[in-house]
Amino acid sequence: MWGDDHVYKVAVRGLLRYSIRRLNQGDYSLLLKMASPDLELVFPGENSWSSMFRPPSPGRNAHVTHCGLDEVRAFADRFVAEGIRFEIEDILVNGGPWNTRIAVRAHDYIAGPQGGPDVHANRFASHEVV
Repeated sequence: MWGDDHVYKVAVRGLLRYSIRRLNQGDYSLLLKMASPDLELVFPGENSWSSMFRPPSPGRNAHVTHCGLDEVRAFADRFVAEGIRFEIEDILVNGGPWNTRIAVRAHDYIAGPQGGPDVHANRFASHEVV
């Protein structure tokens, strides 16, 4: 039989998949409700996404590009307005409710007009400690 931690991990993966489906429909409210007020987003490279609030920092070290719910909400508003969608490839959950670590491997894309080639496509991996 499966233990409580297995049931918890299945529930976390299900909630995250449901939240991403809602995001893909333009509603990111559930994701932000689950987020910590001191949430930080690290968006790599020099581009308009990474420089929304502060200049990007070149190099390998993580550079926080969005701090707190207001900045992440602005990122999410733009994400939805651009028509970007997520397709989850894998979700890894480790630890219990007091120390949960989540890693997501996915790709994001903007579908092309009339079923044509995607206008944008990118693969990524993210992680979070809850």
